[in-house]
This record gives sequence, C-alpha cells and structure tokens, in this order.
Amino acid sequence: MVTYSGSGGDEHCLMARTLARLVQVGARRFNTEWLDAEAKTALPILETSINDGGLAGRVATAAAHMGATYGWIAEIEQGRVVKSVLRVEMLPAALIAALPRRANALLALPDLSNAILFTDNGYSLLAGNPKFVRACLNVGIDEARARFFRYAHRVAGSYPGIVDLANEHAPRWRSWRSPREVHPESNTAQQLDLMESLVHGRMATRQFVIEWLSARRRALEDGERLQARFDDLMNGVFYAIDDYALDPELCDEGDISDEELRDCVARTWQQLKSLI
Repeated sequence: MVTYSGSGGDEHCLMARTLARLVQVGARRFNTEWLDAEAKTALPILETSINDGGLAGRVATAAAHMGATYGWIAEIEQGRVVKSVLRVEMLPAALIAALPRRANALLALPDLSNAILFTDNGYSLLAGNPKFVRACLNVGIDEARARFFRYAHRVAGSYPGIVDLANEHAPRWRSWRSPREVHPESNTAQQLDLMESLVHGRMATRQFVIEWLSARRRALEDGERLQARFDDLMNGVFYAIDDYALDPELCDEGDISDEELRDCVARTWQQLKSLI
C-alpha cells in the first residue's frame, strides 16, 4: 500500500481543498453541484478497488481518451478529503500501486471533470463525460446499472443504503425478450423500424445498412439490452451486414448482394414476429 504524501506543499493543500468540493461532507457520494455541472453521467459500479476486474486498464484508457496523462488521488476520511494528495500517472501499474485496496479514496482527472469515488461500503461511484464513463466500463451504461441493481439487492443486509443508491441509478431500460416489449423511443425500436422498411421495399439496401449500423451503435452506447433469442437474431443481421459491401467496387468474393441481404432481413423479421 502506498502512503499518501502531503509533501508537495501548497500545491497539494490547494488541490486537496479543490478535490473536497467533489465529495459530499459526511457521505460516500459526489457533490450534487459538481455532478450537475456539464450534465455529467454518473452511476455506481461493482468494483470497490482499482484492482478489480481490469478497472485500472479501463481507467487508463478512458483518461487517454480525454487527453489526460496524470490524475489526482486523495484519501477520504470521515466523509472529507484529507490534505494528503498524490499525483499519479494514468497508467495501470501506477494506479494499482497508488490506490490501496478497499479504501475510501477519490481519483480525478486534472481538470476535475471526471472522477471515481472508491468507498468501503460495497460500491464505487463513477462520474463524468459520457465518453469517459463508457470507456471505464466493460459493459454498456444501462447494463452496468442493471448489474449493480441486482447486486445491491443481494448485499443489502451488509451495506446500509446501497439499495437506495441502486434505485437512484436504476437502468433506463429493462432487458427485452421480444420486439413487442421494446420501448418505442429506443434505438432498438429504430433498428426494427428500419428492418420493416427494408422488407416492405420502402428504403434502399445501402441506406438501410448505414442507418441500421448507426442505430445499433447508439443502442450499444445507451446500454439497451436484449435477451437470448432476440439478441441472437439481431446479431445475425449485423453479421449479414458485415458480409455486405457498401461500395460495389470493393465487393470481395463471398460478399452478399443487395437481394441476399434483403432476404436475410426478411427471414429474420418473420422470426422476430414469432417471439413472445
């Protein structure tokens, strides 16, 4: 375990006071005013240590996406950020060495727009720019919320308040078993509408591919979740598109034609309609 150093003088004391503004006094939560600034995305995560589940590598990658080469670590004591602060390189090995296991600590990027609050109460909090948050996760945002929701109810007896936290950050969407369950404002609903339009000849194959892939990307980013057979069928459309050449001049042997892609989507559409 690395001892947090306060030997940096005035810079460290000033940074400690600045970091303290990110955390609620007397609580293992982020300050509401900080969260509201720039409409940050925030959610609790299962990892309670930088060592858990490859989190260090994901955080380092997320920091690189934001152009940050270093960050600040502050130890949390009795709900406050203490004056002991450490500057750390945003590299997996450096993060693992600097952050003790199962401790209350705050890790923030230099501009303080993105941060992780580690707690000893069975969870950590992740907040910041959606690009940073997504890069820190090994699943979509909504799936991460759903996993924490299930976990919180399992461990409720050991960690007071964790269920309330999970309820505050409940997943936007629940997982869907069939098209009839899909929320009409979701990206998955748009994918289904595009498939129906292609099947009924209301749009060109090339336009379908472009718009369907865009909707699929947004669905993944938003954490929309499909169950079992529904997920398999939608993945089948993606694999078919992967064998389709948008530019005819770049068509390789084995690529499928417009007609073959439409036939594949039509078969999948019929199978989707049979799901209950």
